[in-house]
Amino acid sequence: MFDGEYRMALFYSRRINEPVYGLKTTGKLGSRVVGLIQALNDNDVGIQSKIDDDDLPAGTRSLAYYNVLRMSHDFSNNSQLGIIAMSKEYAPEYNRIIGLDGRLKFKNNYSLSFESVKSFTREHQNYNHSLNIYFSPYSDFFKFSTFYQEQATHFMGNDLGFYDYNNFRSSGTWVQIAPRF
Repeated sequence: MFDGEYRMALFYSRRINEPVYGLKTTGKLGSRVVGLIQALNDNDVGIQSKIDDDDLPAGTRSLAYYNVLRMSHDFSNNSQLGIIAMSKEYAPEYNRIIGLDGRLKFKNNYSLSFESVKSFTREHQNYNHSLNIYFSPYSDFFKFSTFYQEQATHFMGNDLGFYDYNNFRSSGTWVQIAPRF
């Protein structure tokens, strides 16, 4: 169900389709949440469609290393602030992403959410960001959201995550009448 907020799938675990090894650990200590994934994937689809190492250009292998670190901190009034750092390394290429996100709730009926990430690849060092901002007042009678989204031309996240397209800017408003008795 659309609730007036869009978040990109920065990490799509099905990209790791033939793991040689993997490590996943998550936990919560007080108000801090941490997640870590590290894996080595063979015959990686992101290289070219599942081909043997012998068919790749010189100096390239179909092995890919995935690293994901996610940390967040919960604080007053169900608010949250988090960071994410991810990389996919496959010789001689790489795709790295770093980002900041949060949800701030205030005055009991207002929410401000944001997600800002930047990707790094060998080819694209500029125009490589994605930004999502949402402001939502809500009550027992309606839901409302106004938003701004932007994804730059060279944002490269599909090696690690899943998204449909880039090179866009959009803004808008969403309203839902939903009485709660």
